[in-house]
Amino acid sequence: SEILPRLYLSGYSVAADEAQLLALGVTHVVSVLEIPPAYTQGALKTLHVRIEDSFRTDILQHLDGTTEFIKSALEENESNKVLVHCLMGISRSTTVVCAYLIATNAVTATEAVAFVTKRRNIASPNIGFRSQL
Repeated sequence: SEILPRLYLSGYSVAADEAQLLALGVTHVVSVLEIPPAYTQGALKTLHVRIEDSFRTDILQHLDGTTEFIKSALEENESNKVLVHCLMGISRSTTVVCAYLIATNAVTATEAVAFVTKRRNIASPNIGFRSQL
C-alpha cells in the first residue's frame, strides 16, 4: 500500500518477492519482525528490527532508528522508494510508518494512524504500540 509517494507498507508476502520489489523500484526495506526475507541479489538496502507483535513489547526504543533509515533513504535520492513491512502489515510496520509521519510531518499519533489507515484499511497498531507513539 502506498502511504506517501515513495513510502509503502506491506505484509511479508509482498516483501519476500525480491524480483517484484526491484521491478517496482523499491530500493530500501525495513523489516519489522523476527526473521526478515532473505534477499539474494544485493540490490536492496535493508534494516531488520526484531520486534515481537505484542502489546507488551517496547517498540519505542527502535523508532528513532527506523525513522532515520526511512528519512535518509528518501532524502538521499529522489528515486529511492522505501517499503516497511512486518508479517501481516497491520501493527508493527504501521507503527514504524506512523512514527516516521509524526517525526517528519508534525502530526499527532491519532492523525498519523488515521492517515495510514485511510491508505491501508487493515492498518491497526496494537494498543501497546499505539500508546508508545
